[in-house]
Amino acid sequence: MTYLGLIGLINFISCSVVCYYIITRNPRSPQNRSYCYFNIAACIYSLGYFIWQLQKEPVGGYFWLTFLSVPVFLMPPTYIHFAFSITDNYLRKRRDLILHYSIQLFFIAMLLMGRIYTRVEIKMDLGYWPVVEPLFYVFLAFWLGQLVYAFTIIFANIKRTQGIKKEQLKVFVIASLFGYVGGVFNWFLWCDIPIPPYPSILISAFMGILAYGMIRFKFLNAAALTLKGVFVIVYIMILSLPFLLGYVTRDWQRVSLFLLILGILGPYFYRLVLTKAEGQLYSRQRRYQYMLKRIAEEMISYHDIDRLVNMIVRACVKSVNLNNAHIFLRDEKDKDYELVATRRADLVKSGGVIAKHNPLNRFLTAGPGYINVEAINLEYENSVKAEEKHFIREFYDKYGTSLLFPIKANEDIMGFLALGQKSNGAAYTPDDIEVFSLLSYQSALAITNCRYLNETQELYIRAVTDKLTGCYNRGYFEEYLAQAALNSKQTGKRLFVLMIDLDEFKEINDGYGHDAGDKVLAEVGVIFRKTLRKTDVVVRYGGDEFVVLLENVIREQVEIVARKLQESLASSVISVSSSKGDAAVNVFASMGAAEFSRGEDITNCVKRADEALYESKKEGKHNIVFAD
Repeated sequence: MTYLGLIGLINFISCSVVCYYIITRNPRSPQNRSYCYFNIAACIYSLGYFIWQLQKEPVGGYFWLTFLSVPVFLMPPTYIHFAFSITDNYLRKRRDLILHYSIQLFFIAMLLMGRIYTRVEIKMDLGYWPVVEPLFYVFLAFWLGQLVYAFTIIFANIKRTQGIKKEQLKVFVIASLFGYVGGVFNWFLWCDIPIPPYPSILISAFMGILAYGMIRFKFLNAAALTLKGVFVIVYIMILSLPFLLGYVTRDWQRVSLFLLILGILGPYFYRLVLTKAEGQLYSRQRRYQYMLKRIAEEMISYHDIDRLVNMIVRACVKSVNLNNAHIFLRDEKDKDYELVATRRADLVKSGGVIAKHNPLNRFLTAGPGYINVEAINLEYENSVKAEEKHFIREFYDKYGTSLLFPIKANEDIMGFLALGQKSNGAAYTPDDIEVFSLLSYQSALAITNCRYLNETQELYIRAVTDKLTGCYNRGYFEEYLAQAALNSKQTGKRLFVLMIDLDEFKEINDGYGHDAGDKVLAEVGVIFRKTLRKTDVVVRYGGDEFVVLLENVIREQVEIVARKLQESLASSVISVSSSKGDAAVNVFASMGAAEFSRGEDITNCVKRADEALYESKKEGKHNIVFAD
């Protein structure tokens, strides 16, 4: 077997393995099918190349050279076919593709009619090579031109694309350059240029780089290749080196020794690579586990929904160094999704809304549990409608989102976790996707829990709050009063009860109506809450009567608070409307205060404060009286 024959065999094996993995991984994908058309041509060419190099007679050499030339002629149009498919230009460029296939079918017909070459001869002791006719050079110009055209399409798409799809295209272009450089070296002997086609082995390098793209960037959704599979392909290529050395030096004894050494070292080298890869994998997993544990612990501590979603966004950005991240949520099932957290300043001001019925829900339900927004046309090529593509493109342009994860509660999509691109331009790895899937699940639990706590708190606040004034109601007062008294006895902190009654409130009701009276009570409640401390408890005791509990104060401070409340009421002008017309009302209040004594019952303290209030009103409006 010659070195070129061995190259053909190695290329055939590597092409067949990669083609098998791609078509079995996702046979329905148009990208995978179009790539396999190209790869099958490469497989047939490599097999023919191997058999051609075994021929000892001109007749056999001529036949097998013609056999391998047919797939060579078809490689440019099948490559263009794949370029159109992966750049989403297939439907728009279908006529162009038919034209390219037609041109090459014409040249294949010329080949079979003997117009490309008519005979073969031995060149450089490398087997039988053709003696070409002038038409061959026309064909070669078209062949090279079609390759340039395909590369131009892919390069143009690389400039417009970002994220993982851009990385996929880059890997494919690099692999293609290796493969075609290796193949082009065969044309030199066709043109009687004495340069041997030894670089043909680069066709296998093309397959190796492609395999890397499948593992690293999920190229063609064919990430089924394992580290073992890649190692086998690369190892076969390395084992071809001794044969190249033997062909050059003719020292087959040393070649055999070299081959034996490589055969012995191979398994040890594989174990070394596997151990190192597993070490890196475990290290990355430990980092992700620590990150998820820390985020989960932090989520539990947040009971405010706004702080929670902003913490989740910060954690996402920091974990893998993203340029942006967003969270969209909806409060109820019949509402649209609203942008509630983001790292982009422009979106903080402008906000964002996604309609409740949108294509993203369908993709998240039907797909793998997340959406690669950039590659949506690749993953759902058969089902994406024109209006859905337009929606997704607008979404991508506005929010710069690469990945989208659902925030689900009981199979209901309550929101989205939208992630931008990595700051260093790298693509998301399968580990990244798994971690963010878990994070979106944790986010759903935390947000649901936070909403439940908020709803429970809102229900409790409604139950203990007076609807008209916004102050606490009498039921809450009686419950809190006992606790405040017990706390005062245990800590020794002083406790005062301040009873308040609005002066001449009956005249407001009689003169302007009960609606006007309700408005005055509501405004009084607002004034009290603004004037008092957050620790003070203000209660609507009944009608126009209020109670304030003041803890950890002295008598002088109580008097200051009472005067401040009176001044705030007197200085406030409340506008009311009635059948008599609009009017401005000033409100005054009488107050009675009592200090809780450790030896008495707290209800008695309230009674004494009420008696002090009675004495205050007897003295005239706008007074303050302290109980003995």
